[in-house]
Amino acid sequence: MEKGDEAERLRQLYEAGKDFTHLQLLVNTLVRQNDHRQLAIYAPILLRESKRIEDYGVAQQALYFGRQYLQVVALAVEFPDLHKLNDDFLAFEGWSLFHLGRVMEARWIARALVARRADSNDRELDVNTAIPALAAVGTIITHDYTVFIVQGKTTITLDGVQIFSGDITVPPVAYFYVTSSTGGKFEQTVISNLSATVSAPSP
Repeated sequence: MEKGDEAERLRQLYEAGKDFTHLQLLVNTLVRQNDHRQLAIYAPILLRESKRIEDYGVAQQALYFGRQYLQVVALAVEFPDLHKLNDDFLAFEGWSLFHLGRVMEARWIARALVARRADSNDRELDVNTAIPALAAVGTIITHDYTVFIVQGKTTITLDGVQIFSGDITVPPVAYFYVTSSTGGKFEQTVISNLSATVSAPSP
């Protein structure tokens, strides 16, 4: 029997009768063959029948490695009780959100994971989501920046997340400028809703 024939035989048996046992055997065979393309089709079907945590993991990974990131997120919404049982499931959701450009949602997941376990992939996601997308072709992106200068220390936040902190010496007379760098020809930067609060320094 040539490689792949067993999976095809089981696939045909399942498609003909929709038998649960044939579906289980098919998914198990596809896992052994590392066939993510077909697993992305049949593993979610098995999951919806079995509701087992093991099948959730297989379905999620098949969708993720097949770059079906939207379906990974949808699976988490469809099976919230299973999704919360393993931090690895949350990590795959975080990376999927990152690849979809939903960086701030991925950021919150990364922070939660880093706070409760030591995993290099979580730290990598945390670093990659520290600064959200600032420009994208055909998309309007808005961000809120806050700059604090208090007693010789400056802190900058982007959408409520601290991105910089450091010491600063402000001269007796100082001016505050807001500017932006040039980028691709598609980028047009608009600065709006600017406000400032100045208080007398502490004696």
